Amino acid sequence: MQQHLEAIKDSKYCSVWHDQDKCPEPLPALLSDDKCELLIIGGGFTGLWAALQAKERRPDADIILIEQNTIAFGASGRSGGFLDSSLTHEETNTDHHFPGEAEKLHELGQINMREFIDTLERYNIDARYEKVGSLEIATNIDTVEALRKIYEQSKAEGDDVVWFDEETIQAQVNSPTYKAAI
Repeated sequence: MQQHLEAIKDSKYCSVWHDQDKCPEPLPALLSDDKCELLIIGGGFTGLWAALQAKERRPDADIILIEQNTIAFGASGRSGGFLDSSLTHEETNTDHHFPGEAEKLHELGQINMREFIDTLERYNIDARYEKVGSLEIATNIDTVEALRKIYEQSKAEGDDVVWFDEETIQAQVNSPTYKAAI
């Protein structure tokens, strides 16, 4: 267990979102009844983006966005700054909940991601977005073999995929638990 603690000894216990010098100051709590045309509950990626989209469509719209804690305190803040175009959190969920819809949901997820990135650029939002792809990790011998099969199938299908053996992935990520990755 010591090597795991050593690997994270210099880390700060907070999300990437909150690990910065300038964060928005919270506004005072909503203490009275109020009326609006659109109430958005939650100040994560989805809530903030919904507010922007609503204002784009109707600049005069009366919108209130409420957040229980601070902006991006919840799931968006805990994500470590990761974005994913998956609308269903990967194939197993897609097949279970939306049989036969995988291709359409993948396409919609890609459109959603492009539009989100376009919004960041259009408003010059400094979200420190960096397109880096995704990483799937194997942490034991069984998953190394399964991941290798996925890699070989993806490569055969012409996907842009890279194999990281144990030494290479540990050099990239510095985690003693990582045995391989694609």
